[in-house]
Amino acid sequence: MRYFPSMENPARSAARVIVTGGTFDKRYDAIKGELTFTETHLPALLEQARVNLPLAVDIRLLIDSLQMTDAHRQSVLEACRESQESAIVVVHGTDTMVETAQVVGRAALDKAVVFTGAMVPYSVQGSDAEFNLGANQNSGLYLRGRYELQLMLEATPGRVATYPGQLMDIYGWKRADVYAGGPPDSWQVLEAVVVGNRVTATLNGKKVHDNALLPAVTGGALDNDELAPGPIMIQGDHSKVSFRKLVITPITTPGT
Repeated sequence: MRYFPSMENPARSAARVIVTGGTFDKRYDAIKGELTFTETHLPALLEQARVNLPLAVDIRLLIDSLQMTDAHRQSVLEACRESQESAIVVVHGTDTMVETAQVVGRAALDKAVVFTGAMVPYSVQGSDAEFNLGANQNSGLYLRGRYELQLMLEATPGRVATYPGQLMDIYGWKRADVYAGGPPDSWQVLEAVVVGNRVTATLNGKKVHDNALLPAVTGGALDNDELAPGPIMIQGDHSKVSFRKLVITPITTPGT
């Protein structure tokens, strides 16, 4: 059992956090080219958020929720049942969260149990940008310097181009799942996360790519070394685009 902040076994913690793994705790392994588990990110997240309440952290499992068995769910239930704290948070993968919550719910424990998960791992590379496009303007944002997210508003609202080259399309490869652009000359808010050769992106609160495959670099790429670290590049040779915010969070591995 771990306690946060670091302390001797307290007589009573404010709440208990039960860790089971899920997307939240995955880490990208560049050698294997896949998401894996090593240790929970929860202590780092609590420290970053400056949580000062005494919390008991029970690292029960570190698995993908698709691997959850009935025995695993019983283990989560027992952890909730044995908890001295009446306020419990279970960190769980989203794919089978409902099934595990139903097992705990049927036990009718006299405790408040909240399940939470993540769509994106805590450790992955992400960017946060705000940009402004006028009508008929054409630009692009290159993630890792190799994959272009097209920045061009619809010329005719509601008309779908035959080629992936509209707003938030992965240029030349894949159209955005939905059109999420605001009106011309307005600030658009983009969040993008790249893990290996896949991207998840949200524009103005709407998910436009959900773990979408990046099959190859797009035109104008920095180079073809796809998994190597790279810069954020803004295409500036077509027309103008304005940025007022650009936040980049790299993948970090403890000890390196």
